[in-house]
Amino acid sequence: MFTPLHSVTRTPTQSANPAFLHGLMVCVPVRSPVAGNSTDGVLIDLNERALADFGQPREQLTGQPLTALLGLHPAGELLHQLTQVADSGLSSRFETQLQFQPGRQSEGYDVQLTRFEGRVLIYYYPLAPDQPEANQPYSDQLSALVQNALTGLTCLEPVHDDTGAIIDFRYLLVNQHAIQLARKSAEQLLGQRMLELYPTIQGSLLFHKWLEAYQTGQPTQFLNSFTLPNGQTSWYESRTVRHGDVLIESFNDVTEQKLSELRQHDQAALLERVLNTTQSAILVLRPEQSEAGDLLDLQVTLANQTARHWFNLSALDRMTQTFMPIGMAIPGNAFFDTCQRVLQSRMPERTIFSFGNRQYDMAIAPLNYSLTISAFDVTDLQTQREQLEISNFDLRRSGENLRQFAQVASSDLITPLRKILSFTELLQQQYSDQLSPDGIDVLRRVYTAARRMDMFLHDLLAYSRLSTQTQHMESFELSTLINELATEDLWPLIHQSGARLTIGQLPVLTANRSQIRQLLLNLLTNALTFRRVGITPEIEVNARLIPYTELPTIAVQTAGQAEPTGTALYHEISVSDNGTGFEGTSDEQVFQAFLRLKSRSRHDGSGIGLAICRRIVENHRGYISAVGEPGVGATFRIFLPANETSLSTGHLDFRH
Repeated sequence: MFTPLHSVTRTPTQSANPAFLHGLMVCVPVRSPVAGNSTDGVLIDLNERALADFGQPREQLTGQPLTALLGLHPAGELLHQLTQVADSGLSSRFETQLQFQPGRQSEGYDVQLTRFEGRVLIYYYPLAPDQPEANQPYSDQLSALVQNALTGLTCLEPVHDDTGAIIDFRYLLVNQHAIQLARKSAEQLLGQRMLELYPTIQGSLLFHKWLEAYQTGQPTQFLNSFTLPNGQTSWYESRTVRHGDVLIESFNDVTEQKLSELRQHDQAALLERVLNTTQSAILVLRPEQSEAGDLLDLQVTLANQTARHWFNLSALDRMTQTFMPIGMAIPGNAFFDTCQRVLQSRMPERTIFSFGNRQYDMAIAPLNYSLTISAFDVTDLQTQREQLEISNFDLRRSGENLRQFAQVASSDLITPLRKILSFTELLQQQYSDQLSPDGIDVLRRVYTAARRMDMFLHDLLAYSRLSTQTQHMESFELSTLINELATEDLWPLIHQSGARLTIGQLPVLTANRSQIRQLLLNLLTNALTFRRVGITPEIEVNARLIPYTELPTIAVQTAGQAEPTGTALYHEISVSDNGTGFEGTSDEQVFQAFLRLKSRSRHDGSGIGLAICRRIVENHRGYISAVGEPGVGATFRIFLPANETSLSTGHLDFRH
């Protein structure tokens, strides 16, 4: 990218002697707040030659006004030309006196001013002092100066027609730099007519400016684009002046600078389109501060379309729009105070700010001497968060109600219900001979209904406790746990049915042992209860270790569970039986609370057992699925995260 201080200021054959360098200063015009004209300029950068002329460190020069650094008069030529260049964008060249160091005599300089990206570049060249002719032939010096100049120099002679009108110009003199820029040899240029070499310039701005300079005698300066025969377009900054009967033209190739400006313009246009499509408000603000450093107001230097809409900013007046009139830059509010802190600490901050009836999450960060603001409308999110908090409160209250219900169920419902069971059983045992067959049938029905109610309340209480119990994790052998169930809780059912329970190689689990015990007790009880008439129940419990990628499509999944990685391992524990099975039903229906897959007339049950299984698996961040076929059997698969990969070596076979 072209920058002024990176431009070439000496020929390739010259050394870096400061005597051969052109001085360059970069300044920002300072305008009068009343008249609007430039009253001074602030130096923001300079090259090595200018640094040597001042004889001071760079940090002591930058930020200083030109009037103080160069001893300029406010009404002098340099400040006058500075205003003209800053307003028009046209370069200017003139001679003036400059004083770089106090106490030294002012010297004459050839000065050229050029506007570049809102700044003014000041090139200056020392005027050669008069020297006696005996020291060195003047013509040799002039010839060397012309030929080695870094600016293209040409001398043009007008060509007239029979009426005296100028119809063309002929090359009389060209220096080496002009030959390079023209991409032709000296022999191809000297003595040749311009329109014969470059027919496309007839009627162009360049030809018009030459005619204007020759006819009026006034110098002209302009930026000209020129397309070569090969189709390549170049840009030149030209200055043409009449000297006697010829034109002298000096020009520089500014193609690289022009292309850079075009690229920057395209990038700026692209950036503006991107900023205007984002849903966030983007702002760049320049602070207005008091002499004590207190923040007074914030001037908008950039605002995308969203910011202009949200904060009532005018697109046309955004360079002069401040935040005070729209009610944002008010001392004491969150936005203003945050901006003040960021300016002082130079550290970014975030704040929630209300404007109008909306709320905005603002990120405020320093950027040189400005502030960047990125704001997002969080009004709807805040409303949703408040509604979520209300829902969470209601959920916690419902959980408390459920806990209280469990206590009521355990004390106020189960205790009297069991008394009903006891009294009914006592009536059947001691007074059945005094009752009619109808009375005995009524007692039996009462006892059956009370027993079902007792089972239902017992399972409901267990289900409610699962949602409030704190997980207590421990390591244990799964085969030992099933052996305990088979010899204790399940022994009556196994003995009564003559069931055969085969247990394969099972893992060591790290889990809540009491909950896993309840899970397997429910599944094995179902397998022993829902058996086919005349068929010996056969139940198998097996396990294997699988990666997450081999998990089947499972409908019942822990709510809110994070997606495991492809390297996660799971224990697949299956409980299979050859019982009555069930019709093809989705997992969501199988494990739904209060849903019975079998008729109540044939099998007792609360309809909560499988829902308890589901809740236990969810508590362990696992999955559960079921597959059944009527008259064939059912298989329940449990998938639990494998914290331990060791397997029990026992192989148990319980046979009656």
